[in-house]
Amino acid sequence: MSEDLRIQKSKQAIKNAFLSLLAEKGFEKITIKDICTQAMIGKSTFYYHYEDKYDLARQLAIQSLKNYQQHVLIPR
Repeated sequence: MSEDLRIQKSKQAIKNAFLSLLAEKGFEKITIKDICTQAMIGKSTFYYHYEDKYDLARQLAIQSLKNYQQHVLIPR
């Protein structure tokens, strides 16, 4: 069963905010408050999906590797 549309939108907003902030200020300077402000969500929404910014980064890295494997490594 697929994720609820609200969950998908929240996760996408968090991801976009994180990647934007990463390019702007670097990982070490990013705070959860920064991510939530940029994504226009509350802290409780962030913590519902992720433990902390390290968990977010880990999950994004895993997803990127999966996408890479599906699109580049698998012959068509």
